[in-house]
Amino acid sequence: MSAAVEIFVPPNGSCTGDKGRDSDMGDTAALISLATSVPPYQFHQKQILAAARDVLTDRYPEFEQLSSLFANTGIRHRYGVKPIEWYLERRGWPERTQAFLEGAEKLFIDVAGKAIAGAGLSAADIDTVVTVSSTGIATPTLEARVAGKLGFRPDVSRVPVFGLGCAGGVSGLSIAARLAQARPGTNVLLVALELCTLAVRHDELTKANVVAASLFGDGAGAVVLRAGGAARRRWRRNPDRGDRGKAVAGYARYHGLERRPRRIWRHLSADDSGLRRRTHAAGRGRDSVADGAFDR
Repeated sequence: MSAAVEIFVPPNGSCTGDKGRDSDMGDTAALISLATSVPPYQFHQKQILAAARDVLTDRYPEFEQLSSLFANTGIRHRYGVKPIEWYLERRGWPERTQAFLEGAEKLFIDVAGKAIAGAGLSAADIDTVVTVSSTGIATPTLEARVAGKLGFRPDVSRVPVFGLGCAGGVSGLSIAARLAQARPGTNVLLVALELCTLAVRHDELTKANVVAASLFGDGAGAVVLRAGGAARRRWRRNPDRGDRGKAVAGYARYHGLERRPRRIWRHLSADDSGLRRRTHAAGRGRDSVADGAFDR
């Protein structure tokens, strides 16, 4: 897809001048390519309504009054990373996290590959990756976990964005556009990915939960942005960062994140900050409270 859109993000929200840009702004960021991807399992809205009715009606009498939401959304079908039967069982945090990692990595590889190919580039041409996701936690982050499979360079800049929810896509686009403007000629890949179905709640008998069940599905979108014309300027690599990709690959194993899905570990090495801190949410009682959130 050829560039047809220019994205201009004014600093501090103000614009001046005949062309609507501040004097200190560089070239606008051009949208080079756009791609979307969905998981393999398709759910029709009537199918989801029937499943929700089976799970909620006996415990939540108000459900029937709210069931018209499923038809009024205008949604005909949605997609999920697991078959619909998977969501009918109560799942704990370890299962949900594993489902997120497996599904998100596949979606990321697919949508990023499409966007990169649509821009006429290879993964090695990408200089910066902005990843937006709020429906799961991955450490290392998603773009680091799939870097080897996609073929990103070891010195690619990574910008994970978490916790913005519904505003994540447009906020991520703003961040990616600013990064493209800051380094004209470089290629910035933005991937926004959400697996909302993994947040299904069996224990929360509320109107908000029914509304969420009637609306959200799983999917991903990606764009490649560039500012400063079509010519790509490869930034000089820092030789001291050449092995960073290998370090990222072993991060989860070294810090015990894959072995201890119920615990939170955080290490700041002396090499990076002069500090070392470890926060360990240990104790059987705490683990039981966290795991029981979805099991009541």
